[in-house]
Amino acid sequence: MNRNRISRSRTGLRAGTVLLSVVGVGLTAAPAQAAKADCYAGAFCAYSQDGFGGTPGKVYENNTDLTGYYSFSHPKSIYNNGNSCDVIIYTGKSYTGNSMTVERGAALTLGAGSTFRTNGIASNKWVNCR
Repeated sequence: MNRNRISRSRTGLRAGTVLLSVVGVGLTAAPAQAAKADCYAGAFCAYSQDGFGGTPGKVYENNTDLTGYYSFSHPKSIYNNGNSCDVIIYTGKSYTGNSMTVERGAALTLGAGSTFRTNGIASNKWVNCR
């Protein structure tokens, strides 16, 4: 009888360990969401990690040269948390090179073949303000 109690206790302990492991995995994913929350209202943000991980580079105005900022030179995910505008991003300084419009509220992970992931975001311009 004591043997069954010990066996059930061990089984319960194993189940609890598995549950804690699963919860632990869920907790490690939370910082990516927290990092996205670090993109304050009115900002366009670039992240140097996939899934909005790490500290974002933030801009609130038009910029002709973002090449000195790591998150913009090595973007893996981007988020337009602008209040009322879309943003056009460019691979070249002073609004040159390849461009892409990121609509207000859009959050994108840049794929491995993305020209922006490869070449970086060198400038940005706010447009279509409403």
